[in-house]
Amino acid sequence: GQHGEASESISGPAVIGTVCSVVLTIAVSVTVCICRCHRRKLLRETSFGSSSSSQSLPNNGRRTDSSSPRSTISDPSKRMSPVSPAIPILPQSFSMPLPQTKTYIKTSSSDTLSIDPGLVTTDYCIDNEVNQRSPRLDAMENKLDQIRERMETVPPPTTLGTLNFSVGYDVHKSAFRVTIHKANDLPIRDPQSGSADPYIKLCLLPDKKHKVKTRVLRRTRNPVFEETFTFFGLECGQLPGISLHFSVLSFDRFSRDHLIGEVTMSLAKVDMSEGEVTMTGEIVGKVTKQQQQQKPSGKGEILVSLCYQPAANRLSVVVLKARNLTGYNLMGPADPFVKLSLLQGDQKLAKKKTHVKRRTTNPVFNESFIFDVPSEGLDDVTVELQVLDHDRVSKNDQIGRLTFGVRAKAPSAVEHWKEVCENPRRQIAKWHDLQGH
Repeated sequence: GQHGEASESISGPAVIGTVCSVVLTIAVSVTVCICRCHRRKLLRETSFGSSSSSQSLPNNGRRTDSSSPRSTISDPSKRMSPVSPAIPILPQSFSMPLPQTKTYIKTSSSDTLSIDPGLVTTDYCIDNEVNQRSPRLDAMENKLDQIRERMETVPPPTTLGTLNFSVGYDVHKSAFRVTIHKANDLPIRDPQSGSADPYIKLCLLPDKKHKVKTRVLRRTRNPVFEETFTFFGLECGQLPGISLHFSVLSFDRFSRDHLIGEVTMSLAKVDMSEGEVTMTGEIVGKVTKQQQQQKPSGKGEILVSLCYQPAANRLSVVVLKARNLTGYNLMGPADPFVKLSLLQGDQKLAKKKTHVKRRTTNPVFNESFIFDVPSEGLDDVTVELQVLDHDRVSKNDQIGRLTFGVRAKAPSAVEHWKEVCENPRRQIAKWHDLQGH
């Protein structure tokens, strides 16, 4: 009996020790396995990160095999450690895009523009331009320049084209019909597209009570309308005293539409008893009193919109675009920009400038500027616009200038300024000929 109790007392601690050793062995084995798996995972992630980095960076002209499962780096000092984070590497040379300043303007055929000056940023320095350019971009610009030069060298038209139309009268309905068929050989009114956006207005003289117009046809110098207009309530005996007055215009979404010319045809000798009569009239230009008084300077034209806000003592000046500028240098057409100055008497209060438009004589700016004017109003205020040719080496050459306000001399500028003063809070846009020094 004593021997059995001793064996039980001895076997108890031995069993406990055996169990503890087994559990410890299992724990050590599991820990080792976990460490190995974690290490393999880190090595796998490190290998994938270095392979993707080597494929995204330039390889000095060497061919990179994207099908290989791992990518190695020859320089041991550039190897990534398993615990180091992935660091993004930028290319050695890169260029930031320049800010673009645009004003989105929707207009009708009137002079009023709806412009939100808050959409436009005007603080821009011309000297902070990025000079790095790709060869492909240079090639594209060269092609565009060649197209512009071809358009700019088009001689002024000797004629304004012709208009083809037909007239007829329905005795039973007392209806007079006019069908506008087409126009041919219209002059270029948009130098950038090399065409025009024509439409026709028609009214019956001398009363001018019946006024109609066709639709606008985009980018064509030979529009085909084929539109018929019917005028009711006209007796046959009234037709000999009626004349047809056609106005051929080109639509301009920035300002008032351009008048190409006019056609006037009397119905006194037209016999419509046997049916419709087809006629062709030559389009002739209309010379206004202002055009007779003001001779163009030959330096080009600029489209400017002005708006005076008396409550805020602010003047908004929008430089929209210019055309037919005369600036040229050794590299070809000029690099025009516009410099604006606000003066009170002889004191210069503020100055601003637009972006530079590269190698063009028909730049489109669409930039708005806000000037704080004195509380006295616009009585002693002058706004000067200088169109300059940007030169990186020497002084910028002046192409032309335009002055509004008390120092204005051009009749168009005086009339424009007067209209702005008489119509506050209204945006008014007009074309002006640039003047010399």
